[in-house]
Amino acid sequence: MKIFFKYQGPAFLWALLILILCSVSFGSVGHSHLFFPGFDKLVHCGFFFVLVIFSFYGLSRQQISAAMPYKAVLLIIAAAIIYGGVIELLQQVHPVPLIRFIEQIGPVFLCLEEFMHEPDLE
Repeated sequence: MKIFFKYQGPAFLWALLILILCSVSFGSVGHSHLFFPGFDKLVHCGFFFVLVIFSFYGLSRQQISAAMPYKAVLLIIAAAIIYGGVIELLQQVHPVPLIRFIEQIGPVFLCLEEFMHEPDLE
């Protein structure tokens, strides 16, 4: 399991950045005449495309052979879709307090980071 997290660092950081950027209110920027309706969905699509690319990159570095298993590909895409759906639901239910949720979940990420770098005790 530790080898999986070793190569997925950029994907986890990007997922955290997505969570932060999707939770911040940009005020009236979305109502500007420079953006067409649905522009935010296009931005979300770009965010999650990069997340999938980072995940594929980590998986390809983890693999010994050049072939990538189709189950892993489907799992990465499904995880990105579920993560996007959860963020959309959180935005609908708690549009402003989502940043407070991130402040509360921050210590969990710190504990996970410490766990990933803990030396093996054999």
